[in-house]
Amino acid sequence: GWFGKSHLGNEPQFHPLKRGFDEFFGFLGGAHSYLETGAGPNAILRGIEPVPSIDYTSDAFAQEAVSFIGRHQDQPWFVYLPFNAVHAPLETLEKYEARFKAITDPQRRKFAAMLSALDDGVGSVLAKLREQQQEERTLIIFHSDNGGPTPSITSGNGPLRGFKGQTWEGGVRVPFFAQWKGTLPAGKVDDRPVAQIDILPTVLAAAGVEVKPEWKIDGVNLLPYLKGEKIEAPHEAIFWRFGQQIA
Repeated sequence: GWFGKSHLGNEPQFHPLKRGFDEFFGFLGGAHSYLETGAGPNAILRGIEPVPSIDYTSDAFAQEAVSFIGRHQDQPWFVYLPFNAVHAPLETLEKYEARFKAITDPQRRKFAAMLSALDDGVGSVLAKLREQQQEERTLIIFHSDNGGPTPSITSGNGPLRGFKGQTWEGGVRVPFFAQWKGTLPAGKVDDRPVAQIDILPTVLAAAGVEVKPEWKIDGVNLLPYLKGEKIEAPHEAIFWRFGQQIA
């Protein structure tokens, strides 16, 4: 199941249902409203059909993921849940903004509210796993895709230099959490650099799938590093290229 943002292209061959997913609820473009369904190529879709209405995207995407997990609890499942939070535009609901009345900057208050809604959404998914006693057989990975775009939505990347769209650390160094109760140690911080390219080989290993050399996967299975079985760095180097910027 895929619930949320795609942004991989509007052509039919790029649709999640053409890329191995059985269910899709989300949108195919970027910078989507949190309060409107949108129209045309950036409409919120269920499968390939536009949905008639939506309350708040962060709530809706989490609810769809929770529903999917509940309907597939007796079989292996995979959920990809790319919230559009906390991307622009700054839009929230009063119930979230009311939590941050002490923040006087209205933009900053909305940003905090959007982040709080995202936190609630993640919490609802974790609660569903606990309810179904699936925490010890579910690998959960949470990460961002880039540093915050400080000038536009009040996010801050300090003390790192730079922001979204730059290859300074403030643009590429992001939160990355993993949880697998009973398999990965809890409360551990690892300073060795990894990247999103490592997620694919890691989840394949967790699912017992052998990686074939002809796939030419760039990432590394992180499980032995997270378990403390390997003490060296997973990567000799990690490279970024963004337009004319390299790092």
